Amino acid sequence: MLRTLTLLASFAAALATLAQTTYTQTLPTIEGSTLSNWRTFTFTGTTPTTGDGELSFQWRACWQDVFGGSSKVWVELETGPGTYTQVYYQTGNTSDCVSVNANTTISASVLGAALNVGGGSINGRTKVQDCCYPGVGCAFYNDPQVLGLTLTYDTHAANFTAADASVCPGGTVQFTDASINSPSTYEWQFPGGVPASSPLQDPVVQYNTPGTYDVTLIVETNDGPDTLVVPDFVTVHDLPLANAG
Repeated sequence: MLRTLTLLASFAAALATLAQTTYTQTLPTIEGSTLSNWRTFTFTGTTPTTGDGELSFQWRACWQDVFGGSSKVWVELETGPGTYTQVYYQTGNTSDCVSVNANTTISASVLGAALNVGGGSINGRTKVQDCCYPGVGCAFYNDPQVLGLTLTYDTHAANFTAADASVCPGGTVQFTDASINSPSTYEWQFPGGVPASSPLQDPVVQYNTPGTYDVTLIVETNDGPDTLVVPDFVTVHDLPLANAG
């Protein structure tokens, strides 16, 4: 199966030199009456990181004082298959149809889990609860609204994929460079592999002994050097026992 390099939880334990490359993406406005229920969104083309992320946006909702309450907004990220983690919640808004600024820091552990499950994307969902009678809304807006939902974080320039990183003894793994910022040089390290290192962009490596093996990719880009260490990326399985019967 295609194994795309994303940020695993164990990345946090890996020491990596991070070139100052920034991932940022702003999504189109999410709006309309269906936003009172969960609406999904996706940040695409996400790349590995070992740090926190920043999420910022504005939101707008109808409010009427007759309810005596306040409007609310939720944002969650998918951190496991079908599992969501809340990264932002705000209540107490009594502004009628006025955009409200919102921002929050996403912890490295939550961001890493979202990167891992998304396989190159980060998936999430959001909803807004207003305080108006059904059918009553803002005169000039398709409310409620979540506007300019933006994710920003420092990211690795180094990145790679492998078509199949789970092999039997003697099997080979084809590594494919997926780095950004046009690297000028490559230095791969393959403990347990043959060869144990390579300067090629897309090397093929043989693994002869059962176990799990780290992979390191070091690239040089216009932003400087970047080192990405992925623990236990390659798995070499034991050979099955022969059936004497």
